[in-house]
Amino acid sequence: MITKIMKQLLIFWGLGLPLFLFGQAEFSGFYKPVEDSLIYLQDLTYDSLSAKLEALDEENFHLMDLDIYNAKDSVRYWAICREGAAWDTVQHIVRWDSLIKQKRKMFKEGYVMQDIEHYRDARRRDHYIAYWHKGSATHKVWKFDSREAMNKKISAHAKQDLFLKDVEPVLMNDGSYIFLGIFHREGPRDR
Repeated sequence: MITKIMKQLLIFWGLGLPLFLFGQAEFSGFYKPVEDSLIYLQDLTYDSLSAKLEALDEENFHLMDLDIYNAKDSVRYWAICREGAAWDTVQHIVRWDSLIKQKRKMFKEGYVMQDIEHYRDARRRDHYIAYWHKGSATHKVWKFDSREAMNKKISAHAKQDLFLKDVEPVLMNDGSYIFLGIFHREGPRDR
C-alpha cells in the first residue's frame, strides 16, 4: 500500500514540478561589463523617486533606466542611476494628448525622449512617465493597438532612418495589449 502511494507521489512530483517551475515569473535583461558607478533605486513612490533623483543629481549621478510596477492601488518605481553629468529629466504626464504636447515642447527646449512608462489609475486615467535626455535627434512617439500595426510602422520608419528605441507593452482591461513606441533618427551604423 505504501509503495503505491509513493509511486503516485513520485509521478505527481515528476510531472507537476516542471510545470510549477515554468509557471514562475521570468525576468530578463541585458548585462555588459561597465566601469561606471551605478546606484539602484528600488520600490519607491513617485515623490520619493523624485527626491532621490534630486539628491543624486547633487552627487553627479543621473538616471539611466526607469521601470514601473503598478498593482491595484500602488505604483512603485525602480531606477538605475549612473555617475556623470546630469543632462536628463523625468516628467509625470496624465493623458496621451498632454504627452504629445509635452513631447513637442521638450523637443523645442532641446530634449529627446529616451524612455516611456505607463500605468492606469483606479479612475482609468492614463499616466505616462517620460524620461528625457538633452539632445536634438528627431524622434517620434506612437501608440499602437496591435503588434502588426507596430511592425508596419517600424518598416515604414526604417526607410526614413527612424529606428525603434524603446517599446512599452501596456496590458488593457480586456487582456489585450497596446504598445507605446519611441523612434529615434539614427544613421545605419548607430542603430
